[in-house]
Amino acid sequence: MKHVRILIVVLFALHSMQALSQTDSLELWNYTLHTYSKTKSDKSIGRITFFRSKPVHERGSRDLVYHGECFPSISYFIYDRSDSAECKNLSHSRNMMSSCWLPTVFGEMVQAGPYIFLNRDACASCVSPLSGVDYCRSTVKRILTNVNVFKTTNLKEFVGQLKIKGEVD
Repeated sequence: MKHVRILIVVLFALHSMQALSQTDSLELWNYTLHTYSKTKSDKSIGRITFFRSKPVHERGSRDLVYHGECFPSISYFIYDRSDSAECKNLSHSRNMMSSCWLPTVFGEMVQAGPYIFLNRDACASCVSPLSGVDYCRSTVKRILTNVNVFKTTNLKEFVGQLKIKGEVD
């Protein structure tokens, strides 16, 4: 009987570590884009942050009680596709050096048209500790797939096609 209880606890822990993806209404998401020039030490050409404009409310979430409202957000450094080798190395190093547990380990790469979006954070803040739902990644991928890469010649035109509100500086 003792072994059965241990097995149930282990199975519950494994289940709770799996991030369930949930796409959100795009009307609830915004972005800010900061562009800049490449340097020798950093080949990124900008940074985009996607954020939810209204908080996520989950029933019984201890997070809301102890940390206030939850506004999921995620940032990506933007690279030209020609810098894919550097992006892969950065992504791998983030994954290997992260002190986070799955599913919150980051270092994720998303390719969209002529750009690579790389999250250089070590841990994700988008995964609900209560439900395991990832509120950012699947929504961002859905946002990026709406861009017609044949109608864009630069980064500002690219983000101009995003189906969400945003600011470019």
